Amino acid sequence: MLKNILLTIVLFSVAFGAAAQGETPPIYAYLTGGAGAGTIMNYQIEAHLLFLKHHGLTVGYQGFMRDAPATPSDYSVSTFLNFNLNYSDKPQEYLNGWTFSYSYFFYPKGKAANLLRYPLSLGLLTGTYSEPGNFNRTSGWGNNYAYDDLAEHATVLQLKAGLEFVPTRAFGLGTGIYATIGKLSGLGIYGNMLLGYVGDHRRAKNRKHS
Repeated sequence: MLKNILLTIVLFSVAFGAAAQGETPPIYAYLTGGAGAGTIMNYQIEAHLLFLKHHGLTVGYQGFMRDAPATPSDYSVSTFLNFNLNYSDKPQEYLNGWTFSYSYFFYPKGKAANLLRYPLSLGLLTGTYSEPGNFNRTSGWGNNYAYDDLAEHATVLQLKAGLEFVPTRAFGLGTGIYATIGKLSGLGIYGNMLLGYVGDHRRAKNRKHS
């Protein structure tokens, strides 16, 4: 036990000593928020840690949705009583939950490396999956079918390939493609905003001229 504690102290001392001498890249911490569209719609709020230049860890909350394939072909909704705020009038499949992912960052050559980076991410989303079921035809005002929302726990695999543009230390923009594999599978294109400590061009310039 004591040996493990001493070893941990030594490793931290070496790490902080190297950082103080400028031998290791800085650690960037920032938030992103955005949305995506494709075969499944998406919203995302995430916190990121980028360290050793190429490695990133992310935790956040995301949601995916699409028109439910099980919806009867003759389903319709009353336009008079339609107060639905979704992007579609049809019943939706939903997957909402926490995401955990690892990213590896690639950089272009030359001066563009201070402005652009390309994260390739692999992770998991675990949360609640909901789909409409038990459709029953109704009569009168409103929808011509009544249905139940059937919910269960689900975990899906997530893939992302992106581009991040970081013109300042505190702000950036991102875009890319995403895919989910599992209970709710699909593809899409996303856009987001980066806020926090996203990059440090002054440090890059000083390192270049030193």
